[in-house]
Amino acid sequence: MLSVSGQAILETIIAGATIPEVAAMCATYYSQTSIPERKEKYQRILVSLRHLPYLPQSVRFTIQKLYEDAKHHDKQVEGYEAQIAVALDKYKVIDETTGEIIITANEAVEIMKTAPSVNERFVNVFIAECGIDMRRFPTAGHLVSFWWLQPRKESIR
Repeated sequence: MLSVSGQAILETIIAGATIPEVAAMCATYYSQTSIPERKEKYQRILVSLRHLPYLPQSVRFTIQKLYEDAKHHDKQVEGYEAQIAVALDKYKVIDETTGEIIITANEAVEIMKTAPSVNERFVNVFIAECGIDMRRFPTAGHLVSFWWLQPRKESIR
């Protein structure tokens, strides 16, 4: 979904704002960026809103409906993610000799999410496909090959 600033700007547009500066002022600038970067972001927002005074009501209505749909779908995704988290609570990898828990599925999810460019959706798909017990893959290369991430060595004739 959109950032808090993006949502605030859209809500202002839907409410009928016609002055770009009014809509842009809804953006929050609490990021860790410097003042010049914030000013540059503000200017980019103003440029993107330059046609706001000429935006017909039909377009605002369409934006409103699309925004409502996006919020609805976000709530559905949150529900699915909650169900996935509950399901993951049940899965654990147990050491066959000691009977101790090696790792829970939720711990595996948190560890995987620390990798660059890995989000929760990828982790959920990965666990659905592979499970959390990686002992079935003799080497890391086998896992990489399972996911088709390793280039194949084919001879060229």
